Amino acid sequence: MAGVLGISFPVSGMDEGMQASVGKQFALYKLIRQVLTEGALVPLTPQVTEFPEAPWSGWDAVELLLPRTGEAVVLAFDTPDAPPSIVVKPQGLWRASLYDVESADYGLLGTVSGADLATQGVEVPASSISRGHVLIFRVHVGDGGG
Repeated sequence: MAGVLGISFPVSGMDEGMQASVGKQFALYKLIRQVLTEGALVPLTPQVTEFPEAPWSGWDAVELLLPRTGEAVVLAFDTPDAPPSIVVKPQGLWRASLYDVESADYGLLGTVSGADLATQGVEVPASSISRGHVLIFRVHVGDGGG
């Protein structure tokens, strides 16, 4: 299941840096939990099928959408030999609303209309930080939208 939080590591053996890193991941999960647990899953790329003679290469991206609030989360994953970036186009956002687009790793990326996000998308570059990328789409404060 996409977006399930879990840890399998003895907390008592973590140094302060690791504890801070794990704490950041828990804070991220708390921020997006409602969308992850109540949202509808929308595949944004073809479904990955890997066979021994044809291993998967590329990007895998899914969107979790909470229609009643207009919020969405995109989870994108790259492989070592994937193209350097992918453009993801979230579906189901409120086209007339403005959205604050945030990266879990890089912070606020900007404010964009739902219509532009659906047609132009957001480029997700490969990163040395992680192979998993989390984008958060929230209706901009002051924009009633819908």
